[in-house]
Amino acid sequence: MIVGQYSIPKSKIENTVSVFDTDASNKRSTDKALRYLKQISSMIAGRHNVKVHIVEKIKHNAFTSKDEIFIRNGDFTNPVYLKLVEGLIDHEAGHLKFSDFTYLRNQQFTPLELALFNAIEDVRMERLVKDLYPGTIRNLQGMCEVLVQRGGADYHTQPFMIKFQGYVMMYCRFHFNHDKCMKKPLYVTRESLKEATSSEFINSLNRILDAVDAVVRCEDISPIIEQLIRLLESQKKEGETNDRNRSQEVSKGQANNGGGHQTSSVSSQDKSDGAVPQVGDETHEKPSSKDIPSSQKAPLSIPEQIEQGLSPDTPYQDSDLHDKARKTMNSMATEAAQSGCVDCFLTDRHYVTNPSLCDSYFDVLKSRRLMSKLAPVVKKAFYSMLPKPGEYKQRGNQLAPERFSHAIAGRAAVFKDAPLHRQPVAHIHIAVDCSQSMQGAGEANESPMLAANTAVFALANTLYQLPKINVQVDYFSSYKKVCFYRACEFKKRPQAGKFTVKPFGSTPTSEALREGIEQLMRNSAQMERKFLILVVDGDLPNDDEGIHRNNILSMLKLSRQVGVNVLCIALSTAHCHAFEDAGFMPNECLFIDSADQLPAAFEALTQQTVFNN
Repeated sequence: MIVGQYSIPKSKIENTVSVFDTDASNKRSTDKALRYLKQISSMIAGRHNVKVHIVEKIKHNAFTSKDEIFIRNGDFTNPVYLKLVEGLIDHEAGHLKFSDFTYLRNQQFTPLELALFNAIEDVRMERLVKDLYPGTIRNLQGMCEVLVQRGGADYHTQPFMIKFQGYVMMYCRFHFNHDKCMKKPLYVTRESLKEATSSEFINSLNRILDAVDAVVRCEDISPIIEQLIRLLESQKKEGETNDRNRSQEVSKGQANNGGGHQTSSVSSQDKSDGAVPQVGDETHEKPSSKDIPSSQKAPLSIPEQIEQGLSPDTPYQDSDLHDKARKTMNSMATEAAQSGCVDCFLTDRHYVTNPSLCDSYFDVLKSRRLMSKLAPVVKKAFYSMLPKPGEYKQRGNQLAPERFSHAIAGRAAVFKDAPLHRQPVAHIHIAVDCSQSMQGAGEANESPMLAANTAVFALANTLYQLPKINVQVDYFSSYKKVCFYRACEFKKRPQAGKFTVKPFGSTPTSEALREGIEQLMRNSAQMERKFLILVVDGDLPNDDEGIHRNNILSMLKLSRQVGVNVLCIALSTAHCHAFEDAGFMPNECLFIDSADQLPAAFEALTQQTVFNN
């Protein structure tokens, strides 16, 4: 029987600052885009283990390595950038499914041959992807459109060899891959090539490329590459012959005009000197090539450029569509980062799976004694989040059966009289500094790392035993890149063997705060409480410009905006002012000299707002 009026509360999106963006719609669109990218890559590649990594700027963005695809972190709410990334994801996943990387490794391609091979292989692969998944046509063509709009197909302004490679790529894409946006840049590049060579060269090139349509269906691409190389070699020989004949004609003309007569023609360089040298004037010295600055040297002729491009020592030239799209993606991501539109929390972190472990940095007996002392103190500190006896007693009104599930979920609207609220679950992320500064000046049994490992394991194990509280432990350090080691995951019991970490590297405190906030926001529901406990050696690194302190301050501001409570445990009492300068509030810091002081410090904090707000 239903008593009184009843309505299930509707979920509302609160207008609060999120980790990803101040606008919640941007967060939802970003999440949707990333889910799509990761799902579509596995579907196209036909593999369940394909991983899409969102990374900062590295040497190779948007490239494939085994079962991994790397994409540059940018503004995924920008439709133009998203169109480019969607096309790149389909392109890279197509390589995973249809490209033979073993065959490519076995080929001894020169850089030029590799560039020509990639241009034709991309067309072969994309045609197979479009035949199997027609929905990829829009993404792949959209990538080409973005590339053309941003000048990525303007090969007519490039040197001869880049122009030649770009023409090969655009010809195959326009005629055999239906990329209609390539039509205009293709024709412009063709006219530029014709001016540099001849109509016969363009006709021979087109005849070779016309065979691509049939070859890519069932035959090897290598014969096409060999024909293109032979065409370049013949053009080089023809160009050298023409240059030789031209130079002979010029020398003959000079000999006929200079036979005992003054020449009235003056070179442009002689004019610039302000004086006209006379024939036979020994005082006038001709400038040598060593004296001419590199900016004033004559550009390489077409045969010289071809000879340089055919050389195996010439570095690989970014000329195919993939390389141009990667450059375009990097430029767009850089522009978005400079304007503050990039979410830094999307990038992947480097997690260490096998760090340096040493039993000398962990005391099992002291950890057990510490757990027995911490249990009542921690339970008291987090008392408000523990379940209460008789929390869902009958309150004088009979509940209809369909309301039981809502009552168990803690929705207060099922009760007619005073509402009851179920306390939410708490998620606690512990970030432990394991940098070289935690080693101390003495032996391992006197180092702050021993105290940290012992105290953190005892604290994590105590928190794990409390119902409705999840705990996770990450060690952080920095060596060439920010490194994290996960000693304990949410909802899993801490293992003592994983807390014997040996100190190494430097201290990236702001990155540890950022990672902790991200982990809590990613694993917690909207109404669940979130705590971040930072364990450091008692001092914070600093630099002359104060960049490190400013980064810590910005992360602390972000934690307060998103509702993450921060508690810093410093294993020293000598540098209290450093934490205040970095933005920590007085009630957010615990200063202890040893692990044995942790229970007393927690006892003092039970009355603070860190736990009871």
